[in-house]
Amino acid sequence: MRQHVLPRASLNRFCGEHGQLELVDKALGKQRHARSDDHLFCAMRRWDQRAETGYMRGIEDDFQQLAEGIIRDDVKTLDETGRDIVQRFFALWGLRGHFKDEPSGNVRLNGTAAPGRQFSVDELERVEKLGATAIQPDGAVAGRHLTGLNIQMNIDRLAEEARSIPWGIAKSEDGQFLVSDRPFEMVVPVTPTIMLFGGNPSGIIELESLRDFNRRVMKNSQRFYFGQEITAAPV
Repeated sequence: MRQHVLPRASLNRFCGEHGQLELVDKALGKQRHARSDDHLFCAMRRWDQRAETGYMRGIEDDFQQLAEGIIRDDVKTLDETGRDIVQRFFALWGLRGHFKDEPSGNVRLNGTAAPGRQFSVDELERVEKLGATAIQPDGAVAGRHLTGLNIQMNIDRLAEEARSIPWGIAKSEDGQFLVSDRPFEMVVPVTPTIMLFGGNPSGIIELESLRDFNRRVMKNSQRFYFGQEITAAPV
């Protein structure tokens, strides 16, 4: 099961008229087109279904609604509620990226016995979709269940720690933003010409600042970076 690190709705805003964006695969040294369901944008079942369709979906929905308001220019600055929405989304993106690359292993809990009978894969899937945690035949809990809890607790912790940090809406009139595979500083993409920056005021980003940011993306992204049109992003 593929699970998006950065939500598909966010990626789709970077797709051009043919439903594709441009991606630079640093590992292969190649630039190519990609759709929002490309394997590089996804983790292979790193967190459980309870997390995916529960609190993660809530964080995503809150952010996408806010993003649409920013795009329409209905939202010009972020109040306390808006800052909390962005901070939680930023934390979700970063933590998903971390566990994509460093998945949790299965854990055998002390005092836990193997189930009386072995459940089929389909039965275990149905249990998980109901929000429950199933014990595997060897008496272990799948690492994805622990990852879902880990991400949830860390989002709450990071949101509280960053409560006083402002988020600014930066708009570009001189070109497009690039986006890294995982956040390396406090930034959240909205569109090719709108980026949210932690610790900065809202306003129009100057060309040299845009170039500097895009160069940092190219340098600090791990596996890949992307944009709507790479050549439209000044460096």
